[in-house]
Amino acid sequence: MYYFFDYDDHFTTAEFATETAKEADQLRHGLDVLRRYIDSSEPSALVEAIRILSSLDLVEARLYFGVALDLDERHNEAGQLFHRLAEDVGVDSALRHQARYNEAVAKFRKYAPEELEAAIDLLDELLHTVAATALPSVETLRGSPLAALAMAAKANVLAHMPMFWKQLILKLDRGDEVTSNLRRQAHQELNHWSEQVSDLTQRLDELLQSLDEGPAGTWDDQTRRQLRWMVENARGNLALNKARYVLSELEEEPALQAKLRLLEQARNHFQKCADLLPLNTETLTNLATVELDLGETVDRSAEALQHLDQAREACDRAIAINPRYEYAYYRKVLAWLAETERHRFGGTAEEIGMSEEAARAVLGELPNKPPKIPGLKRLADELLA
Repeated sequence: MYYFFDYDDHFTTAEFATETAKEADQLRHGLDVLRRYIDSSEPSALVEAIRILSSLDLVEARLYFGVALDLDERHNEAGQLFHRLAEDVGVDSALRHQARYNEAVAKFRKYAPEELEAAIDLLDELLHTVAATALPSVETLRGSPLAALAMAAKANVLAHMPMFWKQLILKLDRGDEVTSNLRRQAHQELNHWSEQVSDLTQRLDELLQSLDEGPAGTWDDQTRRQLRWMVENARGNLALNKARYVLSELEEEPALQAKLRLLEQARNHFQKCADLLPLNTETLTNLATVELDLGETVDRSAEALQHLDQAREACDRAIAINPRYEYAYYRKVLAWLAETERHRFGGTAEEIGMSEEAARAVLGELPNKPPKIPGLKRLADELLA
C-alpha cells in the first residue's frame, strides 16, 4: 500500500455545512469500505467503494475515489484525477499535496521507464514544497507523515528502476548489445540508485526509531506500519530487480552466488513486509517471484522443485485473498512451466505432461479473459490454443 490514506476518522458532520452533511456521512462510509478492501483485499469492497465515492462531490471524496480507481488498476483515470486536484488552486493546500503524492504513486504503479522518471520528478517537487529538501531531517519528518511517505515512495521507485536500466541509463532497447564502455556507465548509475535507496531508507529507519522512542504526534499506528512496509519493500525490490535484470545482462561472467545472495536478501525483506501486512497480495506475489527465481537458479533439482512449490503456495494465498489479482496467476503459471523445464532434464514424460497440464489449468481460472498482463496473455494464447 503506497497511497496516502488518512486513517483518523475525522470526517464528522460538524465539519461540513448542513447541505453537505449527508455527503459527509456517505464519505465516511465510503472510506470505511475502502479501508476494508485495503485491509483484506476483498474485491467486492473495492467495487462498492468506487460506487460510493464516485457519487460524491466533496473534494475529499474525489481524492479517495482516485485511490480506489488506481487500486482497480485504472491508473490513467486515477492519475488524471489526482493531477486536476493538485493543480486546483481552490482546493486546500494539504489536499493538493496529498493529490500530488498520489499522482506520483499512480505513475509509479504503471511500471514503465518514462513513468518512473515522471514519478521521481513529482516526488522531488513535493518534498521541496512541504519540507524544502529531498532528504528532510528526522525532526521535520516527525511533523510531516506526507514527506516521509514521499521519501519512501521515491525509494520504491528507485528500487524498480533497475528493471529498465538499459532504457533509462543508456537509452537502448532491451535487446541491444552493451559494450564495455557502456557497461561502466551503467554500473555508475546503478550504484547511484542503490545509494539513494540506502540514504532514504536509513533516514526513515531513524524516523521510525524516533517515533518508537518518543511521542508519535500526528503519526497513527497504521501509517507507521505502512511506512515500515514501504521501507522493507523498497529494499526487497532493489535486491530482487538487481538479481533479475542486472546480473543476468550486465556482468561479463555469470554471477550465480551473487544472484542467490540478492534473492535471499529480497526474500528476507519481503518476509518482513508479510509480517507487517499479512494480507497484502503484492507482498505475497513478490515472495512467489523470489521463490520462482530461486527455483530457476539453484543447481539441485529437488531444491529447485521445493522453491517452485513455495512459489505456488504464495500465489495461492494471494489468490485466496483477491481472486482478481492477475499477477498471482501469472507467477503460478510461470512456476509450473519452470517445473516443466526441470522435468525435461531428468524427469519423466508423465511429470512433464502433468506440470504442463497444471499450467493450463491455472490459465483456465483467470479472472479476466483475455488477461490484461501482456506476458500472461501471450502464455494463454500459446498454451490454450
